[in-house]
Amino acid sequence: MTKTTPQRIYPGLVCGSIEFFLMGDVLKVISKGSVKDFREAPYAYHQILKEAVKKEPETNKLLKEWYPDSELKRLVQFGSCRFGGLDFYPDVNQSKLQAGEYSECSARHSCPGAGIICRTPKYNGAEISFQEVDIIKALSTTDTNENIAAKIPLPLGSFHLAKKTLYRKLRIQTKQEAVMIGRDLNLI
Repeated sequence: MTKTTPQRIYPGLVCGSIEFFLMGDVLKVISKGSVKDFREAPYAYHQILKEAVKKEPETNKLLKEWYPDSELKRLVQFGSCRFGGLDFYPDVNQSKLQAGEYSECSARHSCPGAGIICRTPKYNGAEISFQEVDIIKALSTTDTNENIAAKIPLPLGSFHLAKKTLYRKLRIQTKQEAVMIGRDLNLI
């Protein structure tokens, strides 16, 4: 007898929730059973993001510096950075916007908006740093600890200490548990 994993359905396909996500460089929205470009989404969806930006002065200031003449570009950037990952948890459910999710970004380590516009993921209330995200992603490979430390880059002893600190923070003991959490958080 084979064991099957339960089928997961993206928010917005069969329910009233909303999921923002990046497809290439384009911010998309899943809602009411269809996928649309954010620019074509109902005004109410734009308003949800606009209200969220307004509540965060530092985010609002940074987005205005980047796009002084276009509110739409500010909203697209905010949605892309804060909610760009496609996962199985709705970004908007019952008119409430979630805190954000991890989305892969090539500019993560050099972007002035890192940690401000985009957010570090959380697990059981513990915030996972971007370096810890890199460690979780590396642990999902077949690389040895030595190779992972070299790629991150960290001295091997520092890597072991960072990994031990991460495991304690997540309340886990094995690489496999870290990978399962990484998968659940859309990190890998």
